Amino acid sequence: MKIAIITEGYRPFINGVIVSIDLFAKQFRKLGHEVYIFAPSYPDYQEDEEYIFRLRSVPSIIQKSIRIPVPTYIKMDKLFSKIGFDIIHIQHPIIFGQVVKRLVKKYKLPLVFTHHSFYENYSHYIPLPQKFIKKMAIKLSVDFSNNCDLVVTPSETVKEVLRTRGVIVPIEVIPTGINFKMFNKASGDFVREKYQINEESKILLFVGRMSKEKNLDILLDSFPMVISDFPDTYLILVGEGPERKKMKKKVKEIGVNDKVLFIDSQPYNEIPNFYKESDLFLFPSKKDTQGLVVLEAMICALPIVAVRSMCVEELNIDKRAGFLTRNSPIEFSKKIRKLLADKNLYNEFSKNSVEIVKKYS
Repeated sequence: MKIAIITEGYRPFINGVIVSIDLFAKQFRKLGHEVYIFAPSYPDYQEDEEYIFRLRSVPSIIQKSIRIPVPTYIKMDKLFSKIGFDIIHIQHPIIFGQVVKRLVKKYKLPLVFTHHSFYENYSHYIPLPQKFIKKMAIKLSVDFSNNCDLVVTPSETVKEVLRTRGVIVPIEVIPTGINFKMFNKASGDFVREKYQINEESKILLFVGRMSKEKNLDILLDSFPMVISDFPDTYLILVGEGPERKKMKKKVKEIGVNDKVLFIDSQPYNEIPNFYKESDLFLFPSKKDTQGLVVLEAMICALPIVAVRSMCVEELNIDKRAGFLTRNSPIEFSKKIRKLLADKNLYNEFSKNSVEIVKKYS
């Protein structure tokens, strides 16, 4: 079977959606299918595999390093005519939606849509009345979903929300798997040496995009309370995004700049090294739909401290492999300090993390 995967984001940029695309493409190919990926072009990026069609793109106004595709029906139509696809698997409905609908109609192809995100959570990037933008984002995703043959969601929670919003087509829950082998073989030895952190020091880790919807303020607001009890503790933030500059400024204002490290986005195969050398993983987002980074941290035996949200509640880790808290810096810091202070509890949660995450292999 010839599968066309269509995405608004792809390597060299990395996020949970792109990790998901690569994992599914790899599995489809193992099953003997031909997988082609349509994605935005990145200047000077050297492609390292075949069957990827790069489409003209422009820089995002939100983050210049991210490219936004400018799909043209004519180019995609030529490729569809030449290759003869059997099915389309679209990852984002916003930019490619109308072009894909035309291709589906012309070639009479089944259409699968993976609903990775609740798009209304990104409404703050559009300078229009927020109530209107949120309403339109929900309507767009529901209407597009109901024009598909199948919708895939990363969690039961997302499926339930889509049903309440009016999606009537079949929905399958398929959580994004993880490359356990890559995470298990990571050593992380260089991390403390490179960033001059002692072996005895504690490391709190966040990995992800530094953007408003990630609720990052709670990390910085809670950290001074942590180091008041555990002064030999560092906070490492791996990732880039529009909030990074503001966060760096805040770190200086609250006087913890010698304890907070901002690390640029890393190649995906380097990320496991940061998990391996850390002591706790922090997940402040209230709006993610799966929280792939939480699962990655759990493979590396890290207990989790997270703000309570739909996606992390579904993982069933609260008081088993970590703590879920209210969106309160005081409560968040309290749970971090509890795990740093109680070695037996820490070891129990660490062991449970490894066991719980096995079902995602």
